[in-house]
Amino acid sequence: MCHILLQARGPEDERTLEAQRYLGADLRHLGQFSEAMEIDRASFESLRRRYGQDDPMTLQQAHLYAVDLRLTGDAAAARDLDRDTYQRLVAVFGENRANTLASLAAIAVDEMECGNHEEARALTRENLARIERTFGSSYAGLAESLSALSVMERKAGDHQRSLELSTEALERYVGRYGKYHPNAIGAALNHAVNLRQTGKLHESIKLARDTVADYETMFGAKHPNTPTASINLAVALRLNGQIEEARKLNTAAFAVLEEVLGRSHPRSIVCAINLASDYYALGDCQEALDRDEKTLEIACQVLGDNHPTALACALNYSLDLRAVGREEEAERRFGAAVEGLLKVHGATHPATVSARQAIRADCDIYPIPV
Repeated sequence: MCHILLQARGPEDERTLEAQRYLGADLRHLGQFSEAMEIDRASFESLRRRYGQDDPMTLQQAHLYAVDLRLTGDAAAARDLDRDTYQRLVAVFGENRANTLASLAAIAVDEMECGNHEEARALTRENLARIERTFGSSYAGLAESLSALSVMERKAGDHQRSLELSTEALERYVGRYGKYHPNAIGAALNHAVNLRQTGKLHESIKLARDTVADYETMFGAKHPNTPTASINLAVALRLNGQIEEARKLNTAAFAVLEEVLGRSHPRSIVCAINLASDYYALGDCQEALDRDEKTLEIACQVLGDNHPTALACALNYSLDLRAVGREEEAERRFGAAVEGLLKVHGATHPATVSARQAIRADCDIYPIPV
C-alpha cells in the first residue's frame, strides 16, 4: 500500500506520509530497525519540506527517526537530533507537554547509550519529577519513566535504588497492560538484572527465563529483543555455575545479533564480551583472549575508548593476558582500564570497585520501549 501511494501520489502526499508512518512503526516493532530507519528518514525529510521544521508532525517524525538511529547503533546521531527536536518542542509547546517530556526522555536514553550515565540519570530524574508534577502519580506513562530511571540508577551504580524502581515499574506495567505486553516483558527483564545485581540470583534466573520465553513467543527467535534477553539470562547462569548453558545461550544470541544487527552493533559487542567471559570461566583463557582482543578493537572504534562498555572489555582483556602468562602487557592494560573506569565512574562505583579487585566485568542490555 505504501509503495502504491508513493508511486501514485508522491512522497509528500498526506496519505503517503501516514502510510509510511505506520509502516515504520510496524518495522520497528518487528525488530527490522534498519528498514524502519529508511522509511522514517524519508518521511521526516518529506514532512520537513512540506510543513517546515517546527510543524508538530515533523517534530514527531524527527523523534521516531532518532529512535531508529539509536536502535541501529548510532546513539550520537540520535542524541543530536533529539536535542534539536526537544528545543523546538519547548519553543512550540512548552516544557511540560507530553511530547516534550517524551523527547527529554529520549535524550536521556541517548546519553546512556553514549556512556554518559550520570548525565542520563540526572535527565531522567528531572523528567520523572516533571511528569509527576504535571500529570500526577496515576499517569499511564509513569511506568516507562520509572523503568528508565531504574536502568539509569543501575548504570550509575545504585543497585538497590534501581531494584526499588524496577519493582514499582513492573507492578504498574502488569497492572495496567498485563504481563505479556512488550513493555511489561522489558520491565521484567530489567527487574531480573536488578535481582541479580542485588544478590537474588535464583529469582533473577527464573524471571529472566520467563522473559526469554515470552519474547520468543511474541516476536520470534530472531527479533533483537529475544537474544538481548538471553544475554542477561546467561550472565546469571554463569554466576550460578551453569557455565556451559550460559555459553550456549550467548553463542546462539551472538549469531542472531550478528545476522540481524551486525557485528559492530552495541548489542553484539555486549554479547561478545559476555561470551568471552563464558570461555574464561570454562578455563579456555586463550579463546577468551582471542575473542576479547577482536571485540575490544571494535568497541573502541564504534563506542570510543572511554565508553563504559569498551572499558569493561579492556579490563577483561587484561585479565585474559594475565591468565595466559603475558604479565607485563596485562599489568599495563589492567592499570589503564582501572584508570579509565575511575575517570568515567568514580572510585565508589561497583564497576570500579570490582575492577580493582580484578573481577571480570559483565555487561547487560535493557531493550528500551520503542
